[in-house]
Amino acid sequence: MQVHMQNAENLSQEQIREFLESSREIEFAGCGRAEIYAWTERVLVSQEFGSLGKRERGMIRAYVEKVTGRSSSQMTRLIRTYLDTGRVRHFLFFVGGMPEVRGIYLGTLDSKDKRLLVAADAGGAYAAPRHLLFPRGSTLLAQPFDLRKLQPAGEPVRAVEQVAIQTFSSGAAFSVSKNGTLAYLDGDAGAASHLIWFDREGKRLGTVGEAAVYTNPSLSPEGSKLAVGRMDIEAKTRDIWVFDLARGSSTRLTFDPADHLNPLWSPDGRRIAFTSSRKGPRDLYWKASDGAGEEEVVLESNDDKSSEDWSRDGKLILFNRLFRDVWVLRLEPERKATPVLHGPFTESQGQFSPNGRWIAYRSNESGREEVFVQTFPPGSGKWQISTGGGSEPQWRRDGKELFFMAEGKLLAVETKTETAGFEAGVPKVLFETPRLGAIGRNRYVVSPDGRRFLLVVTVEATAARPFTVVVNWAAELGR
Repeated sequence: MQVHMQNAENLSQEQIREFLESSREIEFAGCGRAEIYAWTERVLVSQEFGSLGKRERGMIRAYVEKVTGRSSSQMTRLIRTYLDTGRVRHFLFFVGGMPEVRGIYLGTLDSKDKRLLVAADAGGAYAAPRHLLFPRGSTLLAQPFDLRKLQPAGEPVRAVEQVAIQTFSSGAAFSVSKNGTLAYLDGDAGAASHLIWFDREGKRLGTVGEAAVYTNPSLSPEGSKLAVGRMDIEAKTRDIWVFDLARGSSTRLTFDPADHLNPLWSPDGRRIAFTSSRKGPRDLYWKASDGAGEEEVVLESNDDKSSEDWSRDGKLILFNRLFRDVWVLRLEPERKATPVLHGPFTESQGQFSPNGRWIAYRSNESGREEVFVQTFPPGSGKWQISTGGGSEPQWRRDGKELFFMAEGKLLAVETKTETAGFEAGVPKVLFETPRLGAIGRNRYVVSPDGRRFLLVVTVEATAARPFTVVVNWAAELGR
């Protein structure tokens, strides 16, 4: 069966079931061939899921999401295994978030029902013939599983004492084969990072703060302070911290045990908006940037929302909804959210131009992730900026340049935003970046004059951590 990207949204449930039941090769348009699924006894296993590109993995998730009606926010990370009882198609998936909901669930292709099987801190795998492997903390556990009743059978047993956990991808660094071989990466892979300044030639200029797990930095309007998410490795949640770049000091802004991320400075620097999961779904909040007072809800709903940008006039906040659409929240005269980029493609990382007339964003509409600019409000024009892949667009404060990331490089393109129509030059590479953290909203910020860039740079390990391979791993349980 051949499945093409551009037709994915139009598939019927019957075609999707045919896809899931097929053991033949699947051709992704423009991506060559890959053997994705193969039958092994009563288990449908994704043999190469983890090694596929983001586009292909997104396609596979889309099929299951369409049948189940679950959003990508609810299905934080698909486990690589689907179960077949002979009557109803079932699958396993991992839900992240607060501890009371985090775990591995059983879903069915015939309904929207789901059932928690085990509490887990990251995604796992079904290990034939009768175990679920999953992590709690950094320990990999083996849970006996009754495939006939589709439920745990007995208590979990420790399989590996220390397995590396990918902090932001909700995954554990292990793989298990159908012939009983287990491979895993030792240690903790919650990659720490440094906040490092670079000039336009890629020369290191200085470091902000100590090494930690940082995400999605935001520079204050005048460039003197930095707000950034900082991860608590044990709790696997983030809080917003504010760095005074002149004094070299830092202050914690949020204290709720939920996850806090994606800070945004108000144009006057008096508030910081951010995303929080304290009520379950990700909602938008703000708080005084000096830490005074309590957080206030800005926008809440049943859908996940992540803050992306705040317009220069202070009246609009861009956010992504369900990690695939860009919306705008009008703050006055009354708060109202409306879609800006909403369609069959995945769009995110929206950024207002300084004059508010244009929005730069990332989209996969061309078949891979590229940077685009369109008018705001939308409808009068759209321009593709990157040509060889691109993400994380950031404007210079005067609107005369647009920066973005592509294939480990930071690029710049000259732009004209004050004319009747938008104009963009040819993208030019500024420098090749060091290894950066996981892609979220942004892994860098630009100084107001466009001469310096603060990057979230992954701390290099002092020694390579070994992979351990265990043959007939199930026989070692309990020893």
